[in-house]
Amino acid sequence: FFLVILFFLRIETPDFEKKSDSGEQGAGIRRRSMIFKNPILIYLGILTCLIIFPPYQEYIPSVLEEVGYGTAFRGHIFMWAYALGIPILIFSGALADKFTPKKVLTITLIFFAAITPLLNTGSQAVVLFSSIFLLAFSSIPVSLAYTIPGLLFKKEDMGFVMGVIQAIGASGSYLGPQLSGILRDYTGSFVWVWNCSALFNFIACVMLLLICVRIRKRREKGI
Repeated sequence: FFLVILFFLRIETPDFEKKSDSGEQGAGIRRRSMIFKNPILIYLGILTCLIIFPPYQEYIPSVLEEVGYGTAFRGHIFMWAYALGIPILIFSGALADKFTPKKVLTITLIFFAAITPLLNTGSQAVVLFSSIFLLAFSSIPVSLAYTIPGLLFKKEDMGFVMGVIQAIGASGSYLGPQLSGILRDYTGSFVWVWNCSALFNFIACVMLLLICVRIRKRREKGI
């Protein structure tokens, strides 16, 4: 699917040949080079996919039901977790301004990787507080991941950049629940679902660090 998209992005059209007011090379040529000569754009898309992949919103209700919480109480948990997430999201934005989005995102992914396996404990209290944390903080990694391209690419390319990143990242929103549901039915429990989700958060953290290293090397070379 992604190879087909990338193939069509390579096709030149008259619009791709237009020059900017400053006389720079056509936008299409530059944008193709962002994909094929600068794979950081693809890496950021895969990073977003890894962050979106864990199915917290889809399967946390089932875990809460398994440990004995009723339907009404589960609804209250989601309501208060999302209400709590509003000031947390604003505060995380302030922290990102002070310490950079990459650092805040790295720390958040580490916490997610550590807390997600706690959903397998079977303890009502542990599952409850883990669920509230994961739901309240669930929007932070995605929002921070979307701020990183603005630090790397030109303003006139941001529409194209965000389109590619979201197109790749969106695969996590439908593959995550689907594959997690298959894994749940195959194993008979959510243990491997949450273990794999924690692993995906850890891989995303490592990938973010590798992206930062690659960006630093490119800047040192003046690219």
